[in-house]
Amino acid sequence: MEGLLRAIGARHDTPSPVSGTLLIDAMWDNPNYWLRLTTARAALGSKHNREVGLIGVHRQNEVARTLEQLDIAQSVRWATYSPGRTEVRQDAATLVRDLRTPEDILGWQLPYGFPAELVYDGILKRQRKACVDIGTADFQNHVEDALIAIETAERIVEDVAPDHVIVSHALNFDFGALAWAAVRRGVATTLIFGMFGGARFIKLTRPQDLFDLMDFPEGEQLDSLAPGVAARLADQGRRNLEARFSGATNDIGARFAFGSPATALDRDRIRTELGWRDDMPVVAVYAANWFDYPHNFGMRNFRDFLDWLEATIDAARNNPRVGWLLKPHPCDAWYGGVTLADLVGEARAPNIALVPDAWSSADLLASVDGLVTVHSTGAVEAAALGKPVLVADRGWYHACGFVHWAQSRAEYLNALATSWWESIDTDATTFRARVFAGLYFGRPGWQGEFVTDDDSLQDAIYDSMPALLANNAAAIDREIATLRDWFACPDRRYHTFKMLREAA
Repeated sequence: MEGLLRAIGARHDTPSPVSGTLLIDAMWDNPNYWLRLTTARAALGSKHNREVGLIGVHRQNEVARTLEQLDIAQSVRWATYSPGRTEVRQDAATLVRDLRTPEDILGWQLPYGFPAELVYDGILKRQRKACVDIGTADFQNHVEDALIAIETAERIVEDVAPDHVIVSHALNFDFGALAWAAVRRGVATTLIFGMFGGARFIKLTRPQDLFDLMDFPEGEQLDSLAPGVAARLADQGRRNLEARFSGATNDIGARFAFGSPATALDRDRIRTELGWRDDMPVVAVYAANWFDYPHNFGMRNFRDFLDWLEATIDAARNNPRVGWLLKPHPCDAWYGGVTLADLVGEARAPNIALVPDAWSSADLLASVDGLVTVHSTGAVEAAALGKPVLVADRGWYHACGFVHWAQSRAEYLNALATSWWESIDTDATTFRARVFAGLYFGRPGWQGEFVTDDDSLQDAIYDSMPALLANNAAAIDREIATLRDWFACPDRRYHTFKMLREAA
């Protein structure tokens, strides 16, 4: 595969539009990532400048060989720059000693201004719980790991002195610390992520950009569309979602949500099975995976997803006029760890129920009167089906005009006590959500069959990658040319850039 990637770079041996040093995050060994890196390097012409690969603590020998085969001659190793645990132990002990509640973590003042939210989420990911447990025996070790990562990243960026940094992620201790060390210095930083079979690159130029990492069309971009363009995109969005609901898309969320046989249902069956009145409105509450970085988009109304769930259940219990369906995240079994069923158990009140695993997710969306969530993709799907949506906090689509965004905790909880869905103009939100879905889930026509497997398949991707590269040379060349234009413009989100260019 590496030979094919080198051949792609050779076809695009153009002078670099920028000069200086490119620091390349090579801490995540994934075939799709190496492909995305190849297209980014070709677009930047970076091989004509100094390139430095950063090798992490996992699969070091394999990554070193990959960098060599990609003609990235210079590399540094994360471990070389890491302080010893004893260097951070006292600072960690001070932080832990003054801690009284998990919420206190969010108020920590950390070295170099590193966001405490990233530390909270990183510990949560390690513990695989719904709320950070500050009482575990290894809690201080997690804090030490965070401080070590922060210092290590600072030392690397200071030593390499890059003019541009490419990162695979901007979350957790290590990846987040690398992105933070670069962005806070004003170093141009690009997150080269992928979703739905394509490149979802994001430019990080300000510290707050680390809490805005999704490639989606913003509200102002939707507003600026000509009526005919918007109508075409809405039709494309409708078709994209039909394919998604039928299990025909390959992303991990859709595979688990819609890819398996399921029990058909409608509103009457829901009410009958749960013993609810025939006239009772039914609202779905779509949960997140509890430890999958709750502060990823700047959550501020709640401590974490557990805080949101507990507050939502309390409000639902106090509104018995409504039937509330608690829907687990479709990837809970894949993630492992604590699940919605673990946290809720049996229904907490006669009007609150867990959605059975066997129920059809597509039928559920079509059957409910409204949907409540924090930032589930289900909100896009529901709104495009004509369903009112209430979101409890900042997310990624919260300001895009097809959901009701509660801008405070009180506003959200007050809404749950009312028939909030009745005030939403669903004709407007349905069209808006479909336009959004056309841009977000869509692909330009020239991309053709150049669609990568989901990143979660990891090493299995190596089996399909050679044929993908060999059969899609024209599309790959077009991708690189489009990336080159994107790097030269101020737009932050690459997929949105290329979709809007195609739609114009």
